[in-house]
Amino acid sequence: LQHIEFGSAVRGDNMDEVWNTFRSELSHGFKMHCTQENNTTMSLHDFIRFLKDTKIAGARLSVPAMLDIFSCVQEEASNENSSDTMDYGEFVEAMAACAVYMNPSPYLSLAHKVLEFVKVTVLPGIEAAKVKNKGRPAKRVPEKAPKKKR
Repeated sequence: LQHIEFGSAVRGDNMDEVWNTFRSELSHGFKMHCTQENNTTMSLHDFIRFLKDTKIAGARLSVPAMLDIFSCVQEEASNENSSDTMDYGEFVEAMAACAVYMNPSPYLSLAHKVLEFVKVTVLPGIEAAKVKNKGRPAKRVPEKAPKKKR
């Protein structure tokens, strides 16, 4: 149930200013890494690629932590079944969770952690990924077809 409380805190009034300040840049970074549903949702693969491309992934944010974050935003959003994609609202919550993973200090507010994380880590990472990807959205990765038996 803690993920439900966390999701509520991320969408709270004191977080509106943080999200509104960076909405354009975060939305662009999100869309740049989406390969699902006309670049409006992110698969787990897309999410991990985003975290790696933006240099967020590392010792503090391991692959198991990334899986945990992706799973928790899915559970909170659906309250019943997990989805296999993440929309922009879930992505924002995931960025807040990453901020807490990166700075677990209990003495700083969630708004402060997210603000600093977005300014210092996410936005420069998105800019670097733009250069790497030449500003284009990610290409949809086709599912591998099963091999035919001879």
